[in-house]
Amino acid sequence: MSIVLVTLSAAVLVSLVTVVAVGVVMACVLFVTRLSDAHMQSAKLIYDPEQVEDWTPDEAGIVEVAGSRITVTWVY
Repeated sequence: MSIVLVTLSAAVLVSLVTVVAVGVVMACVLFVTRLSDAHMQSAKLIYDPEQVEDWTPDEAGIVEVAGSRITVTWVY
């Protein structure tokens, strides 16, 4: 009886660890995907200057783009 109980406990523990591991991997994939999407959107803003009427930043180096504020670093 105790061997069956230990085996069932081990099976439940392995199942829980597997579910948690799959959840962590999915969360990491989602985070990296969203990070990549945000990077691509910012790259689009940088490489599509027609979207911005005025590229002159304020004192803090911020430019208004379609209602959103982005920080611009000028490279000379």
